[in-house]
Amino acid sequence: MRSVSRRWMMPAALALVSVVAVGTAQPAAAAPPAYYGSATATGAEATVVPLLFPPLPPTARANVNTTNVTPTTQTTGLPNLTTPVLGSLGAINTSASLTDTATTRTAAGTAGISDVSLVNALGSPVVAADSISSSATASISQGSTTVVRTGTVSVQNLTVAGQTFNGALPSQTIPISAGPISVTVYLNQQVVTANEIVVIPVRVVSTAPLVGVVADVRIGETRARLSATP
Repeated sequence: MRSVSRRWMMPAALALVSVVAVGTAQPAAAAPPAYYGSATATGAEATVVPLLFPPLPPTARANVNTTNVTPTTQTTGLPNLTTPVLGSLGAINTSASLTDTATTRTAAGTAGISDVSLVNALGSPVVAADSISSSATASISQGSTTVVRTGTVSVQNLTVAGQTFNGALPSQTIPISAGPISVTVYLNQQVVTANEIVVIPVRVVSTAPLVGVVADVRIGETRARLSATP
């Protein structure tokens, strides 16, 4: 009886070892790639000639820049803005985030501005809109080395040099003659590299003879970046 008992015990023991071996061979749980991320969203920003105007810092900027791949979010808002170079803006809301799902890491910046009224360096109206919004997103999934970058711009009643835009905004360059100051309006500028996307819904560049650029105003700029290194 003992020999029979041993014959039945041996297969059972081997089966137990097999189960343990199979269990330890299972792949690790899925996780998002350990990519470093950064994102910014700016309501309004102007670069001007210092001799003509005082410096203008970014307005309502949300910024996320992580080197420890910890998901995080920042949101900033302002009720309104009026400056000699920009003109006036209504409510400004910006958000920047780095988020994870089970297998994907995403960096994103979003900006929304209402009641936009922009002027050139001499104070003449150039751009008006009920609202301007933009988003820039960069994402990467587990097992991939390709960063997927997307950018969107949407407007309501945007008017530039007699043209009106609604909904998704096309990329376009509109030159405007304004006496001694030449103005160029760039719509939906998007700069895309391997790891980053920059979206500028509306950019107004003013130039003067013998001086060059006297004002560079950007509304609703958003950025998103993911990289394997900081």
